[in-house]
Amino acid sequence: MPINATAITSAVRSVATHFRVLPELPQVPVGPVDVFPDVNYLYQSISNTISGQGFGFTFPSGGTKLNARQRNFLGIVVIPFLEEDAVCEIYTVADRTGSQETNYRVTKDRLVNFQRDLSMGGAPPRLVYNPKHKYFGEDIAESSKDEDKTSNALSRRAIIFIWPNYQSSQRVLTHIKIIKYGRSHSQP
Repeated sequence: MPINATAITSAVRSVATHFRVLPELPQVPVGPVDVFPDVNYLYQSISNTISGQGFGFTFPSGGTKLNARQRNFLGIVVIPFLEEDAVCEIYTVADRTGSQETNYRVTKDRLVNFQRDLSMGGAPPRLVYNPKHKYFGEDIAESSKDEDKTSNALSRRAIIFIWPNYQSSQRVLTHIKIIKYGRSHSQP
């Protein structure tokens, strides 16, 4: 079953309705769309079979675990798209408030906890535990020229990109900075 705009819009709408937020979403979101203050969504489609999407989960400074609302969203909306033929990449990042050593530890913990939540939600192990998933500490914030000691919520995230197939993963969302960075840099 290909991932398509109608399916994800419907899923995001049902979660939004359940939590009584976002009364109106665009029919075909391209994003990013803020589903909650700490969850956003991005979608791109070339055709019914060539598409991709991303979900970003924001953490408080030093936080390493998703909150209850984020875990609920992960289980209801994200995990159903992790089907057998799907391809996914997960990246965790930090802002520049802590030391580089601390930020590597924090983002590694974010990745491990995010993978645990996916696994506990029933996501296929081959998609949850993949060497393509990486944690980058503050490397991305630093490459964006954020000053040291800068606090930026958008840099404290776990981001999961999901494509329905390998071909999509090579053609869709590939312009996004963190995907380019993650694919071109090894795990620190």
